[in-house]
Amino acid sequence: MVLHHQSKTNKKDYFELSERKLCGKLYAAILSLIVVLFFAVDFCYTKFYFDANDVALAENAQSEKAYRVKHDVYHHTLKSNFNGYGVWGRKSYRICTDEHGFKISCYQKEPSGTQFDIAFIGDSFTEAVGMAYEDSFVGMFANRFNELKIANFGVSAYSPSVYLTKVKHILHGGIKFKHLVVFVDISDPQDDSARYIINSKGSIPNLRKIANKIELNKPSAVRVLIVDNFRLTTVLYRYVRYDLFGPPQDLHRQSINISNWTYNSDSEGYGELGVDHAIDLSINHMKELYKLIKLNDIKLSVGVYPWPDQIFNDKLIGNRQSKIWKDFCAYRCEMYIDLFPKFADLRRSIGAEKVYSRKYLNSDVHFNKSGNSLVFEALFESYSKYANQ
Repeated sequence: MVLHHQSKTNKKDYFELSERKLCGKLYAAILSLIVVLFFAVDFCYTKFYFDANDVALAENAQSEKAYRVKHDVYHHTLKSNFNGYGVWGRKSYRICTDEHGFKISCYQKEPSGTQFDIAFIGDSFTEAVGMAYEDSFVGMFANRFNELKIANFGVSAYSPSVYLTKVKHILHGGIKFKHLVVFVDISDPQDDSARYIINSKGSIPNLRKIANKIELNKPSAVRVLIVDNFRLTTVLYRYVRYDLFGPPQDLHRQSINISNWTYNSDSEGYGELGVDHAIDLSINHMKELYKLIKLNDIKLSVGVYPWPDQIFNDKLIGNRQSKIWKDFCAYRCEMYIDLFPKFADLRRSIGAEKVYSRKYLNSDVHFNKSGNSLVFEALFESYSKYANQ
C-alpha cells in the first residue's frame, strides 16, 4: 500500500512538474510573440506613419552629423546656414546657424554680416546644447541688449586651444568685434592636454594620437539601425534611461574623471604630465588669445561656472577653477563673471539635489533653461555694471 501510494504521489508530482514546464514554455512563447509583434508594429509605424518633422519624436541619431562638420583650421564647427533640429539626450530642439556657422535665432532672417559688438566663445555650455537660441544665456543676453550685435562662436567640445585658433581665423577672415567673452569650461584642461594640439601652421586639423579624417559624433551602426527603423523602441528606451534610471549620482560617476580635478590633483585622464600641466596649457592658450585680441583692440572678459560634480562634491567659494581664472583676469579682463557664488547660495538654501534637478538637464552636466537663465543673470549684472562705469 505504501509503495502504491508513493507511486501515485510521484506520478502526480511528475504531471505537476510537466504542467509547470509546459506553462513556462507557453508564457515564454506568448512573451516572444508580443515582443515580435511590438517590433513589427514599431517597424511599420516608423516606415509608413512616422513624421520626421514631429518634434516629439524627431530624435534621429544621425542628426548631429547634419550640422556638426569638420574644419581644417579649428577642427570642427557648426554647418553654415543650417535650419533644422538638433538632438541632445532624448530631447530634440530647434537649431539655426548663420552664414558663418554661428548659432543664431531661427527667427533671424537677415545675414549676420561681419560687424559685431560682443562675441561669445566657449564649448557646449556656450553653444547651449539641448536649447534653442532663445533659451541659451547668449540668446537671453542678445534679447535683453537688442541694441548690441551679438555673435556666438561657441561650439561643443571647444577649449582654449580651439578658442585661440578659431578667433585668429575669424579675425583673418575680416569679421570684427569689440569685446570677446570667453566662458571657460571645467573640461578645458583635459581637452587641451589629451585631445587637441596646435600644429606648426597654427591649426588643429586632427585630434592628438588619432589619424586624420575623424568623423565627429559618429553613431554606431547598431544605434543607427535601431533609431532609423524602430522609433517607438527608441523613445521607450530614452524614457526609461533618462527619466526613470538617470539619477545625478550615475552622472557623476560617468563624468568624474573630467571634472574632479578642481578638488583632486591626482585626477586621471589628463595626459602623462597630469592635471597641473593641463591647466598650464589652457592658461597659456588663453594668454595667447589675450595678446591676439589686444593687438586688434578687442576687450576680453571671462566667465566660469560649476559642473554638477562641483555642486555635489566640491567647495564653491574659493574653488580651484574660480581662483585660476580670477587670477588670470586680474589685469586682463573687463569683466570676470563667476557663477560659483550664485550656485553656492543656491546649494545652501535648497541643497545639492534640488540645485541639480532645477538647473541642469536630466542625467546631464549641461544647464537647462533655468540654468542658462542663472548664467544670464550673472552676465547681466556684470555687463550692466561694466557699461555704466
